[in-house]
Amino acid sequence: MRGRMGRSAAVCAALGVLWWASVRLAWAGIGCEDWGCLAPAVGVVVVITLALLAGSALVLERVDVRPG
Repeated sequence: MRGRMGRSAAVCAALGVLWWASVRLAWAGIGCEDWGCLAPAVGVVVVITLALLAGSALVLERVDVRPG
């Protein structure tokens, strides 16, 4: 049980860092200076978030954490 919890914590931490870095890069790449580009910028963040959430199930299964 302890090994599985440690692996899941490490995977979730890595995915969190990956999410943060990819959102920062996307936000910087869009270079939003006015309110007109806010909707596309938020859309990109939502797409990145959904992709990482979907990928997290695959990654957790790969490291033998899921199904719990």
